Amino acid sequence: MNTESITLGTTTANKGNQSAHPPIDIHQRPQYPAKRELPLREKAMTIAAGFLCQDGIVICADQQVTHPDGSKTMEKKVWDETYANLSVVITGADDWMYLKATAERLIGVLSACNSITEARHMITDTLRSVFENDIGKDPNITSPPGVKMIIGLATNGELALIKTANLAAPLGNPVEFTGAGEALARNWLDSFYHNPSEIRVCKASEAVILGTYILARVKKSAYGCGGPTNIYWLDSKGEITVPEVEYLEEIFPDLKVPFRRLLLAQANVFLPDNDFEAEFDWAKTCLQTYREDHKKYRKFFTRRYSKRS
Repeated sequence: MNTESITLGTTTANKGNQSAHPPIDIHQRPQYPAKRELPLREKAMTIAAGFLCQDGIVICADQQVTHPDGSKTMEKKVWDETYANLSVVITGADDWMYLKATAERLIGVLSACNSITEARHMITDTLRSVFENDIGKDPNITSPPGVKMIIGLATNGELALIKTANLAAPLGNPVEFTGAGEALARNWLDSFYHNPSEIRVCKASEAVILGTYILARVKKSAYGCGGPTNIYWLDSKGEITVPEVEYLEEIFPDLKVPFRRLLLAQANVFLPDNDFEAEFDWAKTCLQTYREDHKKYRKFFTRRYSKRS
């Protein structure tokens, strides 16, 4: 048999009929185009939330910002303003610098709006301008950064909660979360409400406590979330309140033991009734003691400032 040396990529059955493909060296490493370096960005990884209640809107967010070198700083991620016919509170997540720039721009342009509808159109136009003119024309950006916002609006006794999605500004659900801790926050919300729409009949003062608790739990577990919590309360009259909530994060751990013992006792059908009553009375005594001790924090319910007072 007439044999010829065989090279990958060639046909040697016929001497004068070589393949057009060049030989392949299986030991040669493939050449890939050089990877383009992407600009490092500051990430407001964040946990931010908005609650639309029967008597107002509660907006809250953590303060931690992660910088390209890995360092972390504390920044206020809530912006607010009141105008003649409109009040607005804004928070958000993702790229910190674009988030801040967009929020500050919205604060400046929403003064011309007299209704929720006008405000939504203005928000959409502003987002389009940011993405098409600022981000879209930056030659250093190959993958557009994200800007996710939760916005509370109040005008003429009407309330609206908005969660932006790309360039859209649809009316949101009664509860909205955004940021790195969004999934964890929704999980904690499920511990209180079977249906998040039930928050619509909740009072804003209760949502302040709920928001503080959820953010406290998320900050303990979600990467990129941390620092103090900022909470703003916007009522239907357009008045903006900044409650003092630092003490809430301090008292939450005190409630773990009575709630745990009461939960285990209630679910244990083998526990004698007299033992259950003893556990119930003990938990009740603990909670009453804590409540009396916490009354010194009544300033939490006072208005720290109102731009329309």
